[in-house]
Amino acid sequence: MLACWLDGWYQTQLWRGAVAACRVHGCRFLCLVGYSRPSSPIPTGPEGIGGLAARPEIDGTLLSAGPLTFWEGGAAMEAILSWLPPGKPAICLGQEWPDLPSIVPDGGGIGGMVHHLVGEHGCRNLAFLGGPETNADSVRRLSDFVLACDQTGIGSDPRLREVGHFYLEGGEAAMERILDRRIPFDAVVCANDAMAMGAALVLERRGIRIPEDVRLVGYDDCEESRTHQPPLTTVRSPTYQIGFRGVERCLEEFEGKPGLAAVETHSTIQVVRKSCGCLAKASPQHSLPETAVLRGMPTVSGIAELMATEHPAEKDRFIRDFRAILRDSREGELEEWQEILFSASRLALRESREKGRHIEETILQAHVLLSEAREGTQSIHRRNTDALVRQLHITVNALNSDLSLEGYPSRLAEALKPWCGETRLFLFNADLAPTSGQDLSKCDFAVRLSLRDGLAAFLPPTEGPLPPWSGNGEIWIGLPVEHAGHNFGVLLFHEWFHSESFIEHLRLVVSSFVYGLWRCEVDRLHMEELHALSVRDSLTGLYNRRGLVEIGERMVARATREGRCIGVLMADLDGLKAINDAFGHGEGDRAIIALAEALRDSLRASDTVARLGGDEFVALFPLGEWQPATKLPERIRKALERRNRELSRPWSVCASLGIRVWDPSDGRILPAVLSEADVDLYQDKKRRRHSLDSFERPL
Repeated sequence: MLACWLDGWYQTQLWRGAVAACRVHGCRFLCLVGYSRPSSPIPTGPEGIGGLAARPEIDGTLLSAGPLTFWEGGAAMEAILSWLPPGKPAICLGQEWPDLPSIVPDGGGIGGMVHHLVGEHGCRNLAFLGGPETNADSVRRLSDFVLACDQTGIGSDPRLREVGHFYLEGGEAAMERILDRRIPFDAVVCANDAMAMGAALVLERRGIRIPEDVRLVGYDDCEESRTHQPPLTTVRSPTYQIGFRGVERCLEEFEGKPGLAAVETHSTIQVVRKSCGCLAKASPQHSLPETAVLRGMPTVSGIAELMATEHPAEKDRFIRDFRAILRDSREGELEEWQEILFSASRLALRESREKGRHIEETILQAHVLLSEAREGTQSIHRRNTDALVRQLHITVNALNSDLSLEGYPSRLAEALKPWCGETRLFLFNADLAPTSGQDLSKCDFAVRLSLRDGLAAFLPPTEGPLPPWSGNGEIWIGLPVEHAGHNFGVLLFHEWFHSESFIEHLRLVVSSFVYGLWRCEVDRLHMEELHALSVRDSLTGLYNRRGLVEIGERMVARATREGRCIGVLMADLDGLKAINDAFGHGEGDRAIIALAEALRDSLRASDTVARLGGDEFVALFPLGEWQPATKLPERIRKALERRNRELSRPWSVCASLGIRVWDPSDGRILPAVLSEADVDLYQDKKRRRHSLDSFERPL
């Protein structure tokens, strides 16, 4: 399944439905989550995480059409379909798409909500907060809203219609713009629950009460709509069922089942809660949550009858069953139970007064049980969230404590162990460098890691992101390893244990860790480059004075350990000023380079040659088989003669030399020996009676 992000609402419900179907049918399911945040569109080419859907091991694809077309409309879907492999089923979820099997809601919810607000509550001025104009769901819901307003005779004022994005901040911004126009309205219809919750925040900040001043309705019936205060009246979209049926339809297409409809439609349901003003007016025949139906309590009136019964055994059984129902209920169902219990209590009290019975104790017991269940559920939720946050901090600290490349797979494996059964990390480059434009449908990965049970294993080069299928239903979530605009590879979680909201947090943690490893390595190489520049002479490439000090200290330490002597050579280019004056500084630089090359040619690659500055050079070389050092001047003389012949300039390169030996046993320090060699150099220079034409003389 291709999704933009597991947002906790619409796409998460699709994912949960598809996961359930895959477990039932024994399929392997991979949800590719692009994590396009509301600020930018998801990559629709095969270089995005969705490109994994085109790999050969994938047999079919579910497309979450609404989110995928969030920013770029139909062009996004067309781009994706252009690279999906032909001949494999692709199922469109949530929207009809030409030439694709599509599974969609019936779309009747918004119109029904308008009729409810006008008919039940007498609303006359309705505002509408819609989604992006490029989104087909948003366009249809706006069309249904306008049509229903016309059918009820109230009409729709364009000034009370505003578009935004399908998330909480989008609802906030759209509501602010409508309020700033100062046009009266008595109800707000929103294109989804997230926008409705955003609108509620703005209304509360402006001192506008829900539902006393303005009635509010949403669409989707996400989990948060039930726990919102006040609970949100909404349209229950069959999102979970669409995800479940999408998997089944994909299997049917894969098996070539005949007679399949091009479009399958699933019904929406109006869910009436406090935010529209119905308060606790659940009707006597109002249907109950599934956990109650399974225990034989199908309606509000049925609960009222059990509360009002005269038989103590039946009352005890009701309290016992009600306790069991609450224990099995989810947090959102507990919020529904509050409304149901209020309505049932009123019905039971009315009936008991008519028959002269007292049932206050039973009603009180039921409400106490509900209050305890809600507090217990909230406490568990808080504990679980706190535990996840603590574990996330532990993971972050464990990874950030060491950003060296050495041993990073083992550190990753240990840090990710509490989160899922297995993590697979595939990176484009062995040095972890990012790459742009890689086609994930067929690209090769330099790093293939399996991180399981705290152990890291490198996978063989032939293995792709998904492991060989075991034949059982298994669930994978694939995400991009991306940070600060740099794409490093892909990350796959197997059998995720926790809330989907933490998947993005952990993706960011891993992406930041890989980015940090790469940046540290880049910075290390840069520092090495800067250090190399700081210890090298830019003209000759030899070490400079700083480099000589660093190398000299290491040579002295090693020679002291091994009891070896170090030869010290001082060299000075004769007549450099005369060359500069007669032929220019460019020729003088050529002469300096020629002497540097002659010194390099005369010594071993492991020996150290440095330019101290100007025309002064130093060489350090361990003595051993090269003893005596007195043979070195002859090699330098011959090397200079070769250079002079090769250069064929109107000047010749000549040098004065001074040679000394540092012996670790005589107690002298290396700088003192350098000074002695420098004295020898100047004595050599005097002996040779240095003059303007001295550079013509052989060494």
